[in-house]
Amino acid sequence: MGHSSVLWKVGMCGLVGFLAIAVYTGFTRLPDDSATSLHESFEKHKSLKTSESELNLELPDAVDFFGLEKAWQLSFAHAVNSFSSLLDSTRDSSVHMLEADVLIGSVPDLADLHPNSNIPIMAHPPATTSDIDFSNWLSVALNKGKGIKLDIKTQDTVLPVITDLKRISLLHLQRKNAPSYNLPPIWLNADVVDGPRNTKVGIDGNSFVSLSKELMPSSTLSLGWGNDGSIKFEEEMLTQTMVEAMFSLCQQTLQPVTFPVRFGLVKKSWTNLKWLLDHDKERFSLTIYHCKLDDISDQLAREVYALTKNYKVYYDLTYKTNEELFGQIQLVSEASSGK
Repeated sequence: MGHSSVLWKVGMCGLVGFLAIAVYTGFTRLPDDSATSLHESFEKHKSLKTSESELNLELPDAVDFFGLEKAWQLSFAHAVNSFSSLLDSTRDSSVHMLEADVLIGSVPDLADLHPNSNIPIMAHPPATTSDIDFSNWLSVALNKGKGIKLDIKTQDTVLPVITDLKRISLLHLQRKNAPSYNLPPIWLNADVVDGPRNTKVGIDGNSFVSLSKELMPSSTLSLGWGNDGSIKFEEEMLTQTMVEAMFSLCQQTLQPVTFPVRFGLVKKSWTNLKWLLDHDKERFSLTIYHCKLDDISDQLAREVYALTKNYKVYYDLTYKTNEELFGQIQLVSEASSGK
């Protein structure tokens, strides 16, 4: 057979969906135990004598891994929090990074396997259920070679997610059994510093950075400020106090760090953001994203690009593709320079 399968103790609907994962990804056969979930089976595999030092758990830079010339060329699939969106995104050759939300909840189809309903799942608050748990989601993403950006939503999610991330990554490397094989880039995202309008964060930045450094030391940290997408930021900015607090966290690790900044805040906050980026241009970058309430236009995009063009900046926008936006910026730039 060209693909192996995984036996699941689920109802007919869940059986069809999760067998599809097994066939689609070509998992190595796990122990035939119908009362054991894939998550628990991975626990049994921990008995294999494999250590991080024996495998290449170094994670690559996203631009280098995908053979890009510029950071803005990196593309994201957003809210990949369901089985169907995961399959769609992994089949899309234009997608580099899978962006997904992780929290503690339950997968109804697997309720008999996880009776405590207390496992990492793929969902965005206020949802507390999903049709796929984190372990299965991660295995699919790794097997298809997509970059991963995990948006960790709650404090109780941090330790189990990062622990599972390391364990499953090591198992994935062991299955590949190829010295030259590298894992795709993995970003760990969380809002860890209070933001404008006294927007509080729910994750302790010190513990988040410490656990990431200990368990996934070559992952990229995506450290953000508190944000409320239901508020339209018009006069707000990231203050010097806010960026100094962020810099203090970054001093606890040597990992690469990208700072997700809402599009509407970049221009007014640029002096302070520049201060932060200038501390370590090799290690620090921005990821500019936008919310529905942001006033975004091609003109403002050009202004933001002009400010940030000498720095490493990713653009996670949905109002148009990065290729469309930067194609227009290049045309305007050439016209203004007389080319």
